[in-house]
Amino acid sequence: MTRLLRFFQNGPAKLDKLNDAWRDLNVRLDHVIPLPDSLKEALGSEEKHIKEWASSLGNVLRQLGQSDAKSRLIRHNLRSAIKHLPAAQRAFEQVTAYTEPYFDLTSLNRGEIDRYEDLADVLDIRFEEPERPLYDFRRLIKERREQRRRTFVEAVHTALGPLEEHGFVFHYPQDRLVDFPLISICVGFEVLNFELVVEQLAVIISRLAPFPIEYHFLYLIPLLDGAIYSPRVWRISADSVAKLVAGESKDDPSVILPVEEPENLTKVLPNIRHVVLPELDLFSQFYIVYAALNSIRNTAHFVMSRLDADQAYDVELGHLYQERLQGRTDEILKAYSDLTNQMVEFGLGLEPETDATVQRIAWLELLRRCREKFEALRDNLNVNPSSFETIGILQDKELESLFGRYLNAKYRYPLIDEGGKPLSKSAV
Repeated sequence: MTRLLRFFQNGPAKLDKLNDAWRDLNVRLDHVIPLPDSLKEALGSEEKHIKEWASSLGNVLRQLGQSDAKSRLIRHNLRSAIKHLPAAQRAFEQVTAYTEPYFDLTSLNRGEIDRYEDLADVLDIRFEEPERPLYDFRRLIKERREQRRRTFVEAVHTALGPLEEHGFVFHYPQDRLVDFPLISICVGFEVLNFELVVEQLAVIISRLAPFPIEYHFLYLIPLLDGAIYSPRVWRISADSVAKLVAGESKDDPSVILPVEEPENLTKVLPNIRHVVLPELDLFSQFYIVYAALNSIRNTAHFVMSRLDADQAYDVELGHLYQERLQGRTDEILKAYSDLTNQMVEFGLGLEPETDATVQRIAWLELLRRCREKFEALRDNLNVNPSSFETIGILQDKELESLFGRYLNAKYRYPLIDEGGKPLSKSAV
């Protein structure tokens, strides 16, 4: 890698010298000794990581030796090798743990990654500006990376800044989130109204539709007083952003999805913090038992609709399924009973500081509807296959709205006036 870096650093590389370097590196790569059979099973995962890295690097080396190779493909494969390199390094450490430790591989790993990343940036410059001198390439790379970062940050501020005049509050990223080959924009936003989160998302997305820098995904992270309060964030692809703003995907619920926060989020949002809301944990647990009970209902329908009541074997099989499902149902009902007690106890803990609080009222209303929906499903487990209808469980709009109303009551408008209308915190 260091030899290749020097070739490109000193000017447009000569093909004969590149071929010499390519042959040298390729020979070394071909001499990566395969694992003996006695270790292949124990180190199967490690062998896989090494092969993925070697494959990407091999593609780079072969393409560098071809005069008609496309520069974009070479750089793509080099960044693929960079992505696989840390896992390959850890794999090498695991493999060499079975041998005498002649080298301190851990101390060499960071320098190896740096050389790969330097070469990737030098190739970008060399292919895009072939005559540019690169004598002090490290300074030039540093300046280039910083300029790219500033351009990205300024573009996000330019897109979302006007919304701040309307009360929006953002936690801006300090850089792109790169998980090769994907590039993402990650923005934290303070939830203004928990009953209107989707509408707030739509406004933010509309501002990022004409974003001038290439990206693949947009992550929008809902915040409560500057902290991530939910284990889920919202993700939408760049293509879907364009379609949504154009009105082509308004009725498609899969356009924007709740997902786990991306790995390495703190690299681009370094000051982000997390808080745990016990009420959100309870509400999430309700969804789990609610969905589990619905799964019992769906399974029972699937089984009974395919069995023949006139066949003895089918009748016996149906009884076995019913016994198994009844056992699972009893477990779910027990979990629901325990959860209900916890939700009631939580509501009792919401004692009003004054007589004007609405927190407890909002929580009890949510609890009431959760009970009604769960018990209605419980009483509707055995249905005639001919009249069976599916029940929408995930993202129940009514329950989501009631939970949002409770969050507003607790964190946004905790008090009401004499007429029963919410008072903002600033009015208190």
